[in-house]
Amino acid sequence: MHRKFLTGLLAAAALSLPAPAAVAGDPPVVVELFTSQGCSSCPPADALIGELAMSGGIIALSYHVDIWDTEAFRDPLSNPEFTLRQRDYQKRLGAGYVFTPQAMINGRTSLVASRKSEMMAAIAQGRADLAAGPSLDLTLEGENLTLRIGAAGPGQTGAAKVWLLRILSATTVDIAGGENKGRTITYAHVVREMAPWGDWTGAEMTLTAPRKGSVDGPIDTYAVLLQDGSDGPIHGAALLRMTATAGN
Repeated sequence: MHRKFLTGLLAAAALSLPAPAAVAGDPPVVVELFTSQGCSSCPPADALIGELAMSGGIIALSYHVDIWDTEAFRDPLSNPEFTLRQRDYQKRLGAGYVFTPQAMINGRTSLVASRKSEMMAAIAQGRADLAAGPSLDLTLEGENLTLRIGAAGPGQTGAAKVWLLRILSATTVDIAGGENKGRTITYAHVVREMAPWGDWTGAEMTLTAPRKGSVDGPIDTYAVLLQDGSDGPIHGAALLRMTATAGN
């Protein structure tokens, strides 16, 4: 059977089935989308992230970058720090330029995020490639977030930077300018703030941080990433969803 035809069949099958739940002890697949309200190619990728955000065993994240911002129109969700993160990935991968919509799978694989079948195949491969990571337990205790990280097991990477992400689970926007002017788009798991939270060395550790960050606007979801620096492979992640009325 022709390889491309077989790949298409597998991708179609993956799209028709719910994403499998994460196996206990295994890190979820982390899908990072770099997008912009000013990018006409991004809405299909934004919609896919909305689907993935509801899937088991996947942590889907939307970073709005400022590469499409102009004096006439600025994406109000954009953050230049997210553009720097995207460029860090670009440099590590040896890519000549950044683009939207770009997806990074587990901090390892880059692809065009609007190509749904390719995305699903990459996520399936990302799950197969993941090694069991340390246990991560993210909870809200009063007004503080608490993260408990287990010790590294045999063969596990014993060093990583801990990142804390403050997220808006969903927002519907009437686009006021740029290539999508006049469209109404719902964005899912919009990262509003990403901050370093510490360094994990392989031993058990507990971290605490205020629930509220420096970003304005509502926050109702939190995530943590264990990553090699700011642009390396992601070895573990956790997500904490609050109630629909929770805010910053």
